This record gives sequence, C-alpha cells and structure tokens, in this order.
Amino acid sequence: MARKALSLKGLLAISAIGSFCALVYQLVIAATFISITGDSVLWQSLTAGIFLAAAGIGTFAANRVRRRDPWKTLFVVEFALAVCGVGAVVGILGLEAGWHVYETFFVPEGTASKIPALAMLCTGHLFTFAVGFFSGFEIPLVLRLCETVGGEADRFDLVLGLNYIGALAAALGFSFLLLPQLDLFLTAAVAALLNLALCVVLAERVLGRVWHWPIAGALAAIAVLALLWPEFYRISTAAFYATEIEAEDAVENDPPGVRDALRALAGRAWRVQRRRSRYQLIDFLSDPYVPTTDDLHFNAKLREKNGLPPGLTVFLERQFQFYEGVEPMYHEYMAHVPVQLFSKVPRRVLILGGGDGMMAREMLKYGDRVESILNVELDPVMIELAKNEPRLADLNGRSFLHPRVKVRIDDAFFFVRNRREPFDAIYIDFPHPTNYELTRLYSVEFFHNIKRLLAPGGYAVLDYPIDALSTSSVDNRQNAILMATLKATGFGTVFLYQNTQSEPIEDSEFGKDRNWAVNGVKSGELVTNGWMEGFVALSADERPLNFKFRDEGVKLYALNAARLKRMKEERYPYVDDPSLINSIFHPKLFRPLHLEGLEYR
Repeated sequence: MARKALSLKGLLAISAIGSFCALVYQLVIAATFISITGDSVLWQSLTAGIFLAAAGIGTFAANRVRRRDPWKTLFVVEFALAVCGVGAVVGILGLEAGWHVYETFFVPEGTASKIPALAMLCTGHLFTFAVGFFSGFEIPLVLRLCETVGGEADRFDLVLGLNYIGALAAALGFSFLLLPQLDLFLTAAVAALLNLALCVVLAERVLGRVWHWPIAGALAAIAVLALLWPEFYRISTAAFYATEIEAEDAVENDPPGVRDALRALAGRAWRVQRRRSRYQLIDFLSDPYVPTTDDLHFNAKLREKNGLPPGLTVFLERQFQFYEGVEPMYHEYMAHVPVQLFSKVPRRVLILGGGDGMMAREMLKYGDRVESILNVELDPVMIELAKNEPRLADLNGRSFLHPRVKVRIDDAFFFVRNRREPFDAIYIDFPHPTNYELTRLYSVEFFHNIKRLLAPGGYAVLDYPIDALSTSSVDNRQNAILMATLKATGFGTVFLYQNTQSEPIEDSEFGKDRNWAVNGVKSGELVTNGWMEGFVALSADERPLNFKFRDEGVKLYALNAARLKRMKEERYPYVDDPSLINSIFHPKLFRPLHLEGLEYR
C-alpha cells in the first residue's frame, strides 16, 4: 500500500485532533484530582506543569527514534493516548479508593501513615506524565511525515498552529459541552474514541487491516469499562465515606480480606446518594447513627417523641456541612445569637449561601416581624434538592416555598458588589475557605460590600473556623487573618463566638427513665458539645452587646439563656498583624485541607 495515501491535510487533521484529545485528558485528570481534594488551583497548576514537562520529554525522545517507521510509531502514539486517557479516571479513583480501603479495613485506628496518601497522589500523576509524553512525541512525528507527503520540509507553522487550535477546541468543548453533559469517565471515553478513530484511518490508509485487532481490543475494553463504571464509581464513592457509613461493621470475616472489604462497601454504598452539579458534588448520607449523650443534652429536638430521626448527613465537595441529628446546634446559634446580641429582629434579611434552606427556616420562626428573606445561592441544584428531596425538605420546613422567601441564583461575590438596597441582617453561610474560589467570600473586598449593604442598626453574621486557644501568646493565624481583614474593612463591632460548651448532665432534664450509665455518663458529670462551629457577629458601628436572653416567642432546641450568657466570657486570641489581610489579589486564607500533614481528606 502506498505510503503517501494519507494527504497533507489528513496529517494536519490528525495533529489537531490528537492535540484536542490530549488536552481533554489533561483537563479530565485535573478535574479528577480536584474532585478528590477540592483544590482547583493546586491541581490545575500541577497537572498542567507535569503535562507540559512530559510533552517536552516526549518531543526530545521522538527526535531520538528517527530510524523507526514513523507511520507505525504514530499509530502506537495515538493508541497509547487512547489507553492512558481513558484509564486515567478509573486509575486515579481506584488508587484513592484503594487507599481508603487500606486505611479503613487494614490499619489499626490512629496508626495510619500519611506517606501512602502522598504516594497515591503522586502515582496518579503517572497518567498525566504518560499523556503529556505521547502528546509531545506526536508533534515531531507529524512534522517528519509532512515532509514525505507535502513536498516541503517546513511545515512547522501549520502543525504547531493546528495544535494550538485543537487545544483551544478542547478547552471550550470540555467546559461547555463534554463535562456538563457527561461525567469525567465518559468525557475521557469520547476523546479515546477519537484517538482510536485516528488509528482506524492510519490502519486503513497506510498500515493495513491487521492493525485493526488492537483497535478492536481497545474498543471492547472501553465498552466493558463503560458498563462497569457506574458500579465502580458507586463503590469508590462509598470507600471515601467508609467510616461514616460504618462499612467495617458489615465485614463478615476477622481479619478481613480485600474481597470482604469490597463486599462490605458494595453492601453499604446505597447509603451514599450523590448529585453532581455544575459547581459541586452534593452527597447525602443515610446514617443510622444513634445520638450520643452530648447530642441529646445539647439538642432538645432529639428528646421529643416527634423529633426527626437523626439519619441525614450532607457533604459538599466531600466536606462536611451538617448532620441532621445536631444541625440546630449550628443553625440556631448562627441565626438567633445575633438577634439576642443586638436586641433586634430584622425586617429585611439577606442570606448568602444557605442553599439547604435551614437558615431561612430559622428566620421564618419570627413570623411577620421578618417581612422579607432574600436567599442568594450559586447552585440551582442545591435549591432544587432543598425543595424536592423529601428528607431535606422536611428538615428545612419547606422554607423556600414560603411566600416571604425569595430565591435568587447568583454568585454572592458579584451580587453584593452590584446590590444597592440595604438589609437589616445579612447571614453569610458559606463552606469554610479551603480553596481560592471560597477565599473570595472572606476577602476585604467582599466585606466592604457587606458593610455597605447594612442598613443603620443592621448586623451581619458569618460562619468561620475559629480557633479557640488557652493563651493569647500563641500565634493564631486563622483568627489573625480574619481580624486583620475585618479591621481593614472598618466594622465597629466584631464578636467571635462558638457553639462548643461544657455542661453537667441532670436527670431531671431527660426524665427518670433515662439510664445515663448506659453511655458511661452519670448525673452531674460534664458533657461537651463535640460539634464545634465558630461564628462572627458584625455591625458597622460600635455597639454594646446584650447577653441577657430575651424571649422572642420562637421555638429553640439548642440555644438558651445560660449558653448565651456564657459567650460573654469566651475569648479567641489572635496576633494583630495588618499584613494578614485576606484579599482577592493576595489570598491569605488559602490553606488546602489535604496539605495539612499530608492529608487530603
């Protein structure tokens, strides 16, 4: 068969399509690592860096194998790209699932090393290196083949230009078409099919049909992976939550084998329900958890006969948000403590975040005194779940269906920048700042707009991971960044508080039929709320705070007069350092959780 059967245009098309596929794989790999860690800045940067470095090595290597048949080598390169690309998602998630299985089932509690977790992350980037290497290997091959079919030696501008165009098409296609319509595996599979289509063209036009056999094998493998992918993804997701869904309790043999662990995860995987939106992973866990003594003490709702069963736990981007059995300890402290501190029930309320509907539920307890609630949420899928998912809708009291509650789908950062009408209270209910996108919502620029939107006498409150220390001489960076940022904004009143307190158990509060000895706690012993959450109450002007509990006629399960009064004595030390101001141009709060002690969970 004639070796010039493939035209110059055909070779240039191969170059563009190959570039498209390679960049799709790189974006898929980065998105997979981001879904594991939640850190987009690090993994986009690291994946791009490894990809480009490997591409350089591949280009160098291609110029050292000139004696080999370039057509056959090009076939091998396209085939290798398809195999590495489609295997990347499965491989990386499989490595992570394997780490969690090892940590949960085979390592004694408290003895796990962080080195295997780091090794898992590094091993996953072998896929990045392989894709980059073969992508870089492809360009010199196409240039050499262009010399044989085009009659001109210098085709560098055409090849490189079409490579860049293919990369642009991949970036746009991945962001606007492939990932929104498909998941990560299917996106990689589409690119792999394109690479295999190029292999078919090479086999038909140049190499001969005997080269169809490896293509058929690859297609069969992709089909099998596509069939197994839903179950694989379900079990790998369950592996991350193995502790929460008590997978260890489902193991039949002691000590367990790998098969026992996988069987236990498969049997408990139904407890994890995942929804992927454009912005985040939303995980609902059905947890048969039995309330502890401190849960029962600090949340009176659990002691009511008609109280909701404590079975729902919500994670966003695999970070804990709330647990049904103790959520009043969070939402009541955030919603009602500022009302008590500032002695004011707000008329116009703005909620930023709070897509679960719980903050709106709490503010609706004040009846007609709260005239309007505007809830600004970025993710429409979260709002849809809050309205229609039965367990979440029951928990939030279907607050988003109330006529005084309006929902707006918008980015809170841009909403407060563009809004002009003031509010009497602003509730800032965001996930903790573990990535760059979230640090914007704790920046001095953001807080300037919050302060501007407060009506005279108004207040704001935010959820924040406050560090409580026993001595003020310790350099508490987390508190220092917050205080430096808020001082730069010019808030007159800044009050930090937590929901964590210790109190003695009393038989009278639970009834005589309660045997506390069952849980190892006797009457009079101290119990501590272990579900620690920190909050910050703000006002534009300097105002005295009221710690004397006022009965506003609302039903409260966690907050009471004694707990409010105790907040007056709480102290959260920090170092006064103006250089720690958190800004969108110089983020200081960007401390990825998975880098703390080589952890990534």
